[in-house]
Amino acid sequence: MRSRLSAFLLVFLFSLLPDLTAQNGRIALVIGNGAYTKIQTLANPANDAGDMAVKLESLGFSVTKVVDARLVDMEAAGRKFAQDAKSASLRVFFYAGHGVQADATNWLIPTDADVKEDYELKLKAFSAQGILDGLKSAGPGVNIVILDACRDNPFKVSSRSAGASRGLAVMGISGSLIVYATAPGSTAADGAGLNGVFTEALLGRLDSPGLSLVEIMTNVSADVAERTKGAQEPWIQANLTKMVYLVTPEDAKARFATRLARGQGELDALNSQLSTLKSQFGAEQDAAKRASLDLEIKKQAALQAQKKQEGEALQAELDRQTKAQKDQSSMSAQLASFKADAATREDAIRQAAEARRKELEGFKTGQVGFLPFILAIEKARGARSDLARQYDSSLASIRSAVSGTYDQKLAALSAWIEDPWENTREFKGRVAAEQARLSSEKQASVSEVTAQNEAKKQVALAAFADAEASALAGLEAVRTTYKGSAVRVDVGIFDKDEKNFPVTISSTVPDLPFSVSLRYSVKSDTTEELKRRYLEFDAWKKAGALFGEMDASVVAVGNMGFVRSVDAIRLKAVESSGEKALYEDKSGYPIVYASGSTDWNEPQKVGSCLFIDAPEAQISINGSPSGKDRAFVLNPKPGNYLIRVVCNDG
Repeated sequence: MRSRLSAFLLVFLFSLLPDLTAQNGRIALVIGNGAYTKIQTLANPANDAGDMAVKLESLGFSVTKVVDARLVDMEAAGRKFAQDAKSASLRVFFYAGHGVQADATNWLIPTDADVKEDYELKLKAFSAQGILDGLKSAGPGVNIVILDACRDNPFKVSSRSAGASRGLAVMGISGSLIVYATAPGSTAADGAGLNGVFTEALLGRLDSPGLSLVEIMTNVSADVAERTKGAQEPWIQANLTKMVYLVTPEDAKARFATRLARGQGELDALNSQLSTLKSQFGAEQDAAKRASLDLEIKKQAALQAQKKQEGEALQAELDRQTKAQKDQSSMSAQLASFKADAATREDAIRQAAEARRKELEGFKTGQVGFLPFILAIEKARGARSDLARQYDSSLASIRSAVSGTYDQKLAALSAWIEDPWENTREFKGRVAAEQARLSSEKQASVSEVTAQNEAKKQVALAAFADAEASALAGLEAVRTTYKGSAVRVDVGIFDKDEKNFPVTISSTVPDLPFSVSLRYSVKSDTTEELKRRYLEFDAWKKAGALFGEMDASVVAVGNMGFVRSVDAIRLKAVESSGEKALYEDKSGYPIVYASGSTDWNEPQKVGSCLFIDAPEAQISINGSPSGKDRAFVLNPKPGNYLIRVVCNDG
């Protein structure tokens, strides 16, 4: 009795759906192939296509139906469908029949297909991805592809090719919902009735009032899995950017309210008729007429009970949808409040960041030496790091708030109970649909706030990236040339065997400890020239006319710090005609390393050291460092350079 009553009420509720036949912007292409000439025929696809066309038309779709289509028919229908899709916002493609995947492509099989090897599919079958490509070219819109296909694999699998296989492959485009009758690699049952198992379940659910397409398909999946005892389970691939409804909650609610008012009027009329009949029965003396009136009273009473039950079902559904709308409005308001709070926090972060950025504007021009640029770079990097942490913290807060709101709603589903007209399967389907809806909205909301936060963060960080880039450019442009008392030249005893003078060029700059030794050769092919060159250099030496030059610069190394180096070393002599270049070395020598400090010799943070990896370099601690001086070995090129790095140990 209960199952009969449940079925009656469900049919009754579905009959109350809005009349959507005049709705614009909905088109559908429905194809059912069963009368195959070369392979196994299928009994149900023609019925599937016919019933699906009727169902979609009742939901406001302009439907093109093609049954037992040849390849040329499918291609023509697909081409027209893609053309018509340009003026439609919701497009549905439904196919029932044989299907095969080969080379990761889904091939829908025309009735005239004569395929002996799977490589022939490209010439003799119809590509399901081609439908999606046509819809994509048609422009923005929601694209729904439903494939009740691959009920068995009628083709030989060739060992000479990639191989056709049972089940359909994954495909899709943005803004699409693709529903497969069964999971990847599996097949779909043709069904013992007029429709395939999947299509039968879909027809029963497609016009569910107030449910999104994803919710509907979740219920269809549950129905199919139950009917096949888990042997077949539909598979859904959703790339939708919004909730999509065939019957919106607002439409369903309005229709329920209208029907409820109409039903109440009919019930009032029945009550009046029943009261009249009872009065007539009481006044009637003729036994035959009294029996006839008694029978009519019973009929009217039964109809009255039915109408009353219909009204109660309508009122319950209307109350549920009204409550759902109120809950949704409350949730939307709460989410809007969370987002407003997040926007306020992020605006405060942005303003503070702007104030810090203005501090760096002075470093773009007019700076002298490299230290101001290092300061600017470190401040810009520090600000970027702080900003990123603040934005990430703000994001974590709003993600937690948004997720918590939905998690509360999801947890509340455990308190739901069955309606009087529901069986357990229908109740579980309703709960699963609500879980799917809330989970989908939760994911979309979290993704939205994440994207908004990331966009704001990137804008804020970009300003400091620009400031850092400007300071880096300034740092690279700074090159200091040291000469005079800043560079000392020492000449040793002449090597008579090698015919050269040992020369040491040393820096006297406090923060640039550097010394290099070289050999100034006076070798010559003739004795006269050797003597002349020797006396010339010896005279410069005795007269104090030799002097050295050093070009020094600072380069930022990645995001880790800076390396200062001597880029060029020159030995010169002063003559009456001016300066004479005697020696030059431009190979470059890394000297001092800095990280996390604005002062070369006084690291600001306890535990920090002035060192950093140079390009292509390896740094290792020499021995067991202790105290305030630690030795490091740098290998930027052949040969080791021992340096001293000042560390702050507190």
